[in-house]
Amino acid sequence: MVIQGILFGLAAAFCQSVCYILSRFFVTREGNSSPQLFVLSHVTMGGMAVVLLPFLHSSQCPRIEAYLFPMLGAALFYLAGQAALFQTLRWTEASRVSPMLGLKILFLALITAAFLGQSLSVMRWSAVVLCVLAAFVLNYSGGSIPWQAVLSMLFCCLGYSLSDLSIGELVERLREMGSFRGAAYGVCATYVVTGAVGVALLPFVKRDRLRRRAWYAALPVSISWFLAMVCLYASFKLIGVVPGNIMQSTRGILSILLGGLIAHRGMTHIESRVAAGVLWSRVGGAVLMFGAIVLYLVEAL
Repeated sequence: MVIQGILFGLAAAFCQSVCYILSRFFVTREGNSSPQLFVLSHVTMGGMAVVLLPFLHSSQCPRIEAYLFPMLGAALFYLAGQAALFQTLRWTEASRVSPMLGLKILFLALITAAFLGQSLSVMRWSAVVLCVLAAFVLNYSGGSIPWQAVLSMLFCCLGYSLSDLSIGELVERLREMGSFRGAAYGVCATYVVTGAVGVALLPFVKRDRLRRRAWYAALPVSISWFLAMVCLYASFKLIGVVPGNIMQSTRGILSILLGGLIAHRGMTHIESRVAAGVLWSRVGGAVLMFGAIVLYLVEAL
């Protein structure tokens, strides 16, 4: 089960890295926007969830009251984070955004200390300092990230942090359903909610941005993210939220390597081509961020 959980976590990291690049490709194309991608992708994922949910339901599934609040928390906090992420990807490359998501440690530390009444060890505060240092390295590798992107990234990390805490509680409430079925059911239940929000927002999207080609362009983003979430929930279910987050955090390194490959292939509108020194500086920052995450979470193992 441990090996399966690790593999699911790594698969989630890879699928998320691919999704960030696909999202960047969408929002940088002329005539597209981040709000448009937000609505189209969530309507699509909501449709996937509605189709799959009846096949995942079983007699072991608890009554909805048992998991309603963590499900809503997972959905709504995620939506806030995802909206900020899509906006961030308009301003800077996915290879720089993905590693910066490790700043979730900063918010987890503040939430734990300020609202949950738990004191943090020297090791965990050291991890927070290392995390911030890694963020500075990533920010200034190849020019500083626009301040708008930094602000939206911080908001994204806050939303994702609160969503992760809710996901951990959700998969625990669905533990009787089994590892993979419970995780997949949790994803589908959550994305039915996000899909409903997407449908409610459809009237606010300009009609010319709801044409068939826009839906087709958003489909790869939806599929890659949905697969990432199934793998992530399964990883949380099998090995726990803490080790699952460690595995997921490898997405920063993967995104930089994928970004370098894309730039090398000449798709510089998605990823800027940078000097070898800058690329390795970003890899170093991503490794620092990964180390900070491991250092912060290792006490919970």
